[in-house]
Amino acid sequence: TTRQVLAGPTAFFRAMPVRGGIGSPLLYGVILGWAGAVAAGFYQALFHSIVGTSLAEALQRLLDPSAVPSPTAVSAFLEGWGGFLLQAVFGGVAAAIGLMIAAGIVHLALLVLGGAGRGFEATLSVVCYSEATCVLFLLPFCGQLLGSIWALVLWVIGLAQAQRISYGKAIAAVLLPLVVFCCCCGAVI
Repeated sequence: TTRQVLAGPTAFFRAMPVRGGIGSPLLYGVILGWAGAVAAGFYQALFHSIVGTSLAEALQRLLDPSAVPSPTAVSAFLEGWGGFLLQAVFGGVAAAIGLMIAAGIVHLALLVLGGAGRGFEATLSVVCYSEATCVLFLLPFCGQLLGSIWALVLWVIGLAQAQRISYGKAIAAVLLPLVVFCCCCGAVI
């Protein structure tokens, strides 16, 4: 499945069943999303171990180990091996929730644009099978960036094929939530 999604996404998403349950696509997405999160967490923890924490933070821990952890210390924990352990343990649940939320947001954009004719199941399947790009997370340094960009491309291809809409409408459905988010952030600032 991963090879088909990455090597021939147009044919895969055109032939992909859009009815019959969300179990298989969701399981696929959770497994690959979890594996990608663990790989990215491992590289982040490894990098953090090599670079280390700041000298001031280390001195503070030595002088007063009972002090309330600063936001920097919590961030250091999450970026280090503690965060890796959390991703390994809870990554599957986080992946399932993230896939459902992402598919819901994209499907809402499709509804606004009039491109959701084949239903939420088709959108969720596209988002889940696009997790195939998480195999790129195994590449250190650039894998996460490359995988994330390729996933957005797969969303566009997948939505166009699965929902039987134009590529323009698929691009708009993927970019609309990002534009709305940026506008909301701009309004808050």
